Amino acid sequence: MFVGAHLSIQKGLIEAGRRIVKIGGNALQIFTSPPRGWRAPSFSAQELEEFKRKKGELGVRKFFIHAKYLVNIGSQDKRIRDLSLDSLFEDLEFAERAGAEGVIFHPRLKGREAQVIASIKEILEKFKGGAFLILEPSAQENFKDYSIVFEKVRDERLRLCLDTAHVFQSGWDMGDPTKFFQLFELLAKRFKDKLVVVHSNDSKTELGSKHDVHQNIGEGHIPKEAFFAFLNHPLTENLPFILETPGFKEKDGKSDRKNIKALKKLKGKRLGREFFLRDAVWVAKNLLGKYLVVKKQGEFFAGRIVETEAYVGPEDKASHAFGGRRTKRTEVMFEIGGKVYVYLIYGMYHCLNIVTGEKGFPSAVLIRAVEPVVSKRKKLDGPGKLCSAFSIDREDNGKDVVTSEEIFIVDIGEKPKKITSTPRIGVDYAGEWANKPLRFLIKGE
Repeated sequence: MFVGAHLSIQKGLIEAGRRIVKIGGNALQIFTSPPRGWRAPSFSAQELEEFKRKKGELGVRKFFIHAKYLVNIGSQDKRIRDLSLDSLFEDLEFAERAGAEGVIFHPRLKGREAQVIASIKEILEKFKGGAFLILEPSAQENFKDYSIVFEKVRDERLRLCLDTAHVFQSGWDMGDPTKFFQLFELLAKRFKDKLVVVHSNDSKTELGSKHDVHQNIGEGHIPKEAFFAFLNHPLTENLPFILETPGFKEKDGKSDRKNIKALKKLKGKRLGREFFLRDAVWVAKNLLGKYLVVKKQGEFFAGRIVETEAYVGPEDKASHAFGGRRTKRTEVMFEIGGKVYVYLIYGMYHCLNIVTGEKGFPSAVLIRAVEPVVSKRKKLDGPGKLCSAFSIDREDNGKDVVTSEEIFIVDIGEKPKKITSTPRIGVDYAGEWANKPLRFLIKGE
């Protein structure tokens, strides 16, 4: 995982590298000189070469330059445009010498597409190095409009930065799982090989505000699940996540230590084998609040588990393996905990179960409902709807959530405040077992 923050270089590049690692990061972003003026970078070639050589030793895995705020390559004022092009060229040269991935800047595309595209072509023709020129759409723009720039400028050094706050402030509702699904579909279609970095910022302003004010992670309007999705989606999970947040007060000033920690927590940890080797009741209760992740055929789905049912073993009359019944369909229930058991009901609906316990003992947990984070549907309040929306079917039967790259479960360290239990649904045939409180739900959230 690459995560870091924008830091000052007032005490030098080496010190900035040390600082980012000290607060838990491995990715760094800087201004090469004060961002509200036109002053050129003042570091010598020797200093840049030294940082390039030492950043790996320090633990800095990814390094970016952010251009000055004054840069406006679409300006009708020739002086401003020329100063902007010169400044970007100086930063690109700095990036090349210091070993940075590239230079991030705000093109201010809207309404000035032709001028912006001409300016980008001009600077990339002048710059002979390999550092990226990275476009960052603002809060007033829809990032999808930037596809025209990549269509018109055919240069592998031209890339994209996505800012979570800007995306939210521009009007993309990250709390709507279907909109989030569409967002990632759009990224895959138009920018799959162009996106190189995510500015991971919460928003102090509301959805669609067009007003760019950042906030610390978890203190703004963007749902935490949105960060989970970005951190785990195949398109973005391996990208650097750079914070540009206010930070939290510490003894020696403000720091993004807590924000970096928050992102690492939201990335989550996959549940391991030991979790599923426990009995079905324990697993059913403790799956609540965890996140089901499905990555299949280029698509990504994720949702918070909010309802489960336990099927506790061969004595359970509602279980498909009641009495130790071992058939082709139920064979997977006798496998080790963590295996996926998918079956079809009414000839049309699939149901997702996770096997529990030691090998040879047939018990499992049915996942009845999730709160979707990224999904084709907004509401998934039944096992059939869940499997349909997450593209889960009999092809998934026998997969292992502990080792599979296609279906697994993630823990971000949050526990439900209250869990309630009721009899299971649709098992009236099971006699006294029909009334046992083996259905578990998160209550009051």
